[in-house]
Amino acid sequence: MPQPASPGRPAAPPPRPPGRLRRWRPWLIALGLLVLGLPLAGYGALWAALRTDAIRPRIESAVEAATGRRFTLGAVTLRPALVPTIGLDSPVLANPPGFSRPEMLRARRIEAELALVPLLSRQVELRRVALIEPDLLLETDAAGRVNWDFTRPQPQASAPATPAIPAAEPSHPFGFEVESVVLERGRLTWRGPGGEEVLELPRLTLRGSERGILVEGQAVARGIAATVNGSTGPLGALLAGGTGEWPFRAGLSAPGLNAEASGALALPFRPDGWRARLAATADAASRLAPLLPGTALPEARNLSLVAETGGAAGLAALHASVAELGIPLAGRRLVLGPAQLDAPSPEAPVALSGTLRLGELPLALTAGGPNLAALRAEGAIPLTLRLEGEGLAASLAGALAPGRRIEGTEWQLSLRAADLRSLGARAGTPGLPALHDAALDGPLRLLAEGADLPGLTLAAREAAGRASLSFRRAEPLPRVTLRAEFDRVDADALSASPPPAAPPAPAPAQPAPAQPAPAAAPAAPPPARPDGRVIPDQPLDLTAIRDAPLALDAEATVATLRLGSAEWRGVSLRAVLDERALRLERFAAATPGGPVTGAGAAEVGGPLPRLALRLRSGEGGIDPAPLLAALGTRSPISGRAALDLDLAGEGAGLRALVGSLGGHLGLAMTGGEIDPSLLAGATQALRGVLPEGSVGSAAEIRCLALRFDLQRGVAQSRALLLQTGVASTSGGGAANLGDETLAFRLRPVVRVGDASITTPLGITGRFGSPRFSLDPNAATAAAAGVLGGLARRSDDRDAAAIGGLVEGLLGGRSAAAAPDCAAQLALARGEAPAVGTPPPAPEPQQGRRPAINDLLRGLLGR
Repeated sequence: MPQPASPGRPAAPPPRPPGRLRRWRPWLIALGLLVLGLPLAGYGALWAALRTDAIRPRIESAVEAATGRRFTLGAVTLRPALVPTIGLDSPVLANPPGFSRPEMLRARRIEAELALVPLLSRQVELRRVALIEPDLLLETDAAGRVNWDFTRPQPQASAPATPAIPAAEPSHPFGFEVESVVLERGRLTWRGPGGEEVLELPRLTLRGSERGILVEGQAVARGIAATVNGSTGPLGALLAGGTGEWPFRAGLSAPGLNAEASGALALPFRPDGWRARLAATADAASRLAPLLPGTALPEARNLSLVAETGGAAGLAALHASVAELGIPLAGRRLVLGPAQLDAPSPEAPVALSGTLRLGELPLALTAGGPNLAALRAEGAIPLTLRLEGEGLAASLAGALAPGRRIEGTEWQLSLRAADLRSLGARAGTPGLPALHDAALDGPLRLLAEGADLPGLTLAAREAAGRASLSFRRAEPLPRVTLRAEFDRVDADALSASPPPAAPPAPAPAQPAPAQPAPAAAPAAPPPARPDGRVIPDQPLDLTAIRDAPLALDAEATVATLRLGSAEWRGVSLRAVLDERALRLERFAAATPGGPVTGAGAAEVGGPLPRLALRLRSGEGGIDPAPLLAALGTRSPISGRAALDLDLAGEGAGLRALVGSLGGHLGLAMTGGEIDPSLLAGATQALRGVLPEGSVGSAAEIRCLALRFDLQRGVAQSRALLLQTGVASTSGGGAANLGDETLAFRLRPVVRVGDASITTPLGITGRFGSPRFSLDPNAATAAAAGVLGGLARRSDDRDAAAIGGLVEGLLGGRSAAAAPDCAAQLALARGEAPAVGTPPPAPEPQQGRRPAINDLLRGLLGR
């Protein structure tokens, strides 16, 4: 260090720079001028190039050479600054010919901030690139061409091409680096044969560094505004063509939606050299509705999906879950959830587990399939599905066809139900048949046009049999074909109501003394309603036929059917439901009363519903008493009879239907019994005309022939004959079913000893209040008939003359000959087989001849 000057001694001069530094000073000044001058010179050259418009054609030519498309620029500007900004106005990249618009890419402006100093080291460094209002169109035309294919066709040379001399690469090529890219008010459009999709990018920023690229901004698609963020590896690593992995991550967040994709690309890049993990959540399925237009999304909440996949390995892991998923099923809501689908590795089988709720019935759901590796194969894919709950177990097992096709596959169906009706009530489907300990098994074949269940078997306490079911998609309604053969069916048990809850037991009481059962009350006319009508004005509900969602062709046989506490055997039927009509084309059964065949129809396609019914008894006839008892109705007559019924009518209600009936009804019987109460009205009307007790019980039927032809609700008698042990009734008349009025004139004949007493009997009024009336001269005519009968049986010519004279004087006439029973029976039974033989004509009874004077005195009151 220099020593301080001593007193009296002059100070030492300052030290001089070393000689080396003195020598370098001019060079350092020159270097500084060079460092500052070169950028300034470059800036000046760039300014001059832009001012003279020399750079724009070069940029256009370079882009056209790289893409094969015409590229045009507007004005090229330079904004002076330490980091100057180059502006390119209205850049346009042309679309190939034949696409929807001339431009593939257009923008209002592109700005690039260029660092000048790095140019000294041959490094092009763009601090910021801004694309203002870019509009990019990606599209596919009808021929399948895409507008982002920049492959240039190779020219066809007519002569051998001269080998090109490779250009000498510069010893120090320019480097290229972009720090950030900003998109402002951008628009990306995808257009294809299936429609158009638009992605709006209000702002998107990409920032580059040595560690990678960061992405953040906003995006709007189909009305969903989302925040976008992500990152990638460094751009240089991707462009350098080195080895390793280039990571990436992209996240999206919108109201109720979150998604993130992460993974890596293998370097150098290969189409199968990538792996990715996708995780997505949605608080409700409705959030996805804008992304899936035209898709009916079910109600669902808290959905999640996690998937891991790779280009070469494919799907490697999968997990999906839902808290609650509502599925419409036949007008009700089936709820799945919580449920999850898991496949943790390519070798692990795919498994589904969760809870399924139908109404108030919870079920455990499990399903299994092959592993993920097998799912990528081309072979069949086995699947199983199981449902288990309280008293229910169901399974479905089979395999998808190669190519993941469901057409042409066969599955095995199995169902076990302890109490089907109880399960149906809890599931919100009341009214199911009361099958107990039911087992249903059979194959299920899925076809392109529908499905088949060719061999179903059913075993339960109440029914057992076999069936085949076929479903076909068709227009306007799908078609179902059913063929069934049942060994036994207990219809009473199937339709039985569940037992009511037992009331509390009452206190024990002293047993009451046994009382004789009351006698059955005599049958009375049907009670009239407040409007005086017997037939109710009840609407016909045929909506099930009118609104049927399918067309049905059903044919079934039942060996033994229990119905109404009676057995029906050999039941056979065929029914067709189509074109808003249900037609019972054939019905046959050995009913409790005897064999019967028939057919019927219910049509709702016309202005008014139309119903038709045809029934005929078989060999041996039919006894209506046990048949009607099995159907819950009491019959007023019993015994074997021939039945011939063929009726049809139309109307919106029962009263209108009955009032329009047409056809015929016939009943023929040669032995049976009739409820005496049916004759109560006539007996009351004849009281005072016939001797006391002459009619008797009249319960025995020897010959009954009834035949009515109906037209527009009016039933006109063609055969009307009733013969009992003591009386015979014939006559004719009509009944108007529309206004429920009666108009009959009967001629009852009562045998009293050797004599036959007859008098005309009229029946008028309404169904609910019929009126029975006699001829005004009934008593006189009855007396004349008695006298005439005695006179004809007398050997005394005088007595005969007296009898004929008295009959003529009193205005009486001999009883007309009784109608022939055999002829009336043949007319009544129509096409039904004959039943029994007509009874012989009654033999005249021999008895004591009464004195004519005594009869006159007694009958005439003289």
